[in-house]
Amino acid sequence: QDGYVFFVDGKGRLAMQGFDPDTGRVNGDLRVIADAVGFQPASYFGAFAVSAGGTLVVNPTSAVAQSVLTWYDRAGKELGSVGSPGSIYNPSLSPDGQRLAADIADPKTANTDVWTFDVRAGTSGRFTFGPREEATPVWAPDGNRLAYGSSDSGMEFKSTTGLEKERVAAGRPVVRLALGGGLVSPNSWAPNGEYVVTKIDGARQEPSYLALLKIGEPTLSRMLPSKGNQANGQISPDGKWLAYATDDSDGWNIFVTTFPSAVGKWQV
Repeated sequence: QDGYVFFVDGKGRLAMQGFDPDTGRVNGDLRVIADAVGFQPASYFGAFAVSAGGTLVVNPTSAVAQSVLTWYDRAGKELGSVGSPGSIYNPSLSPDGQRLAADIADPKTANTDVWTFDVRAGTSGRFTFGPREEATPVWAPDGNRLAYGSSDSGMEFKSTTGLEKERVAAGRPVVRLALGGGLVSPNSWAPNGEYVVTKIDGARQEPSYLALLKIGEPTLSRMLPSKGNQANGQISPDGKWLAYATDDSDGWNIFVTTFPSAVGKWQV
């Protein structure tokens, strides 16, 4: 609705406040519209909608956002599930196929953490314990580490063997952004273990882009230019190619470039 912004406040309530789009600032008193509204912290989704005429629809629960990890065969037949239903996103299968990592949002704490699942034993456990969002896990080729994005520090690495965070980036366990900010979402770890491709959600409404981290170096470097958003960078099994999605022309399309140096661009 013109002149107002609607949002979920820190107490899980739906609130509204005056908003000036020219200055980007709120004004006037905050007004609570509903004492409870469904909220999905992993995707920042609030279960409400407002029409241009001012009609408001609110769902007080977030149950509609729940999902369950499910196995399918290549013919599309459902084979079974892993774990319990929840707010689960970004599943990543370990190289040996025996473990799974995913991020799970806790609606009670409005926080997201990485969890791991033992496919054979049917057990699961929380993997990260930070006070802020930790998500989009990616396995190292040897299965002994996970890289994941952290809203607090950029990108972190942690051993899956019970050891402390591994010091893989210039003697430090975390990689801090040197590219103007933005959320980091690891996409793919090179088969030789030397590189991690990540998506950077640009700050100040800039398009998202792919960046490359060389293990042992403290910063990330932008991989290839684009006028639009870039996402889902996946390194080929032989480590020589990178497939990715971009919307820089005619909507979203899949392209391939060389790796680790991005030379050339071929649409799939």
